[in-house]
Amino acid sequence: MISTMKSMSDLFTRAGQQNCLILDNANLNIHDFKFFDYLKEGYQTIFNGEIGEFEFGYNQPGGGLNLKHLIAKHESHINHCEILEDDIVISGSGVTGILNSIFYLWRAQECSKVMVPTPVYSAIPFGIQYFGLELVEVSTDYNNEFIPTYSDFVSTFSNDVIGVILSNPGNPVCKYINKEDLINILKFCIEKDIYIIIDAIFEEAPGLQKTINHYFMWSNNYDKLIKIKGVSKDVPHMSDLRIGWSICKNKKLNDNLRYYNCMINYSNSRLAEHLIGIDYEERIKESTTDNYVNLERSSYNNLVIKSIATIVDYLRKQPLVSNVIMPDCGNIIYFKLDDILKENLHIDNSKNLAMWIMNEVNILFSPACYFFQETNELWLRLTLCYQVDTIIKALEKCFLHLTQACKQKQNGEER
Repeated sequence: MISTMKSMSDLFTRAGQQNCLILDNANLNIHDFKFFDYLKEGYQTIFNGEIGEFEFGYNQPGGGLNLKHLIAKHESHINHCEILEDDIVISGSGVTGILNSIFYLWRAQECSKVMVPTPVYSAIPFGIQYFGLELVEVSTDYNNEFIPTYSDFVSTFSNDVIGVILSNPGNPVCKYINKEDLINILKFCIEKDIYIIIDAIFEEAPGLQKTINHYFMWSNNYDKLIKIKGVSKDVPHMSDLRIGWSICKNKKLNDNLRYYNCMINYSNSRLAEHLIGIDYEERIKESTTDNYVNLERSSYNNLVIKSIATIVDYLRKQPLVSNVIMPDCGNIIYFKLDDILKENLHIDNSKNLAMWIMNEVNILFSPACYFFQETNELWLRLTLCYQVDTIIKALEKCFLHLTQACKQKQNGEER
């Protein structure tokens, strides 16, 4: 697993060094995606000294009171139950920081196995391994668009499991878990008295199928349910702030997470938390103010939805593309190229294909192996990180080179 992590880092480093067009980038192009004016104004009021009580520097361990208040108010509304400020622990290292804090606490427990459906965002298995826990992969089926089911979990479970992690919607496929399966998984975890982490980072991301699941209500505020979240998938360029948080009804766990934050995340940026607070004030307005519409957020949502649909439609028309998963939300597309490329390009997996494309076309996608998907099929991930015209143009260049390489192989065999 360590070699996989290093390989992934090396690939992106190499792509950057050769000025490669990275089509799977979490950092959206600043020229193609506008930073919202209400956030710019938030920056400006601070720099102009218009907020008298504001000070730069450290915030409280586990997050400032104002941001926790806003998150609690918004989450209470969307979860259809009361979320308290004391239920929230904010990390200065994003959602990955929250996960690693939990893994650190789990390492002292008797049980050590963590169940995770794959394919999955790579930082989750890396963190599990780093803290001495054991990853148990819950295999999913393409025929169900890699969406985990209740039966997948039951068939994988063993008595030495400490918890399960559900990314819902999941990265890289960004599909929602079926509600009935989700409720049954919650009941199963409660019966077994194990932790369940809901990675809800994409929960409010742009999408045609916006779904807010009522985890706490369905589980009757089960104290081993942990919902983790942030703003990096909701608002352009907010990933730069690296702020994430957990929501849990377990006082002992929350106290331990805050204590852990005293050591590694004490210096949460007051500026970062202030800006996220401004964005959450907008969410609260949308929920509580009649007929309130934030045109910037609405425009961004519509842009992502329309652009993703355009790219998916384009990919589905390409002869070399055999499968495309239409995401329920978010700006990620997972697609598969035809196995004919294996023979014609002398490759046997998605990583080798990604390397070929990078070397020949100077474009980088992320291969399936980086999402712990055990397959030799040629799955790749791309992100809507540029305007749609830029991405389509890059894809056209990529497919042109792939087609030409196949023709050269076939012509050589005919001779």
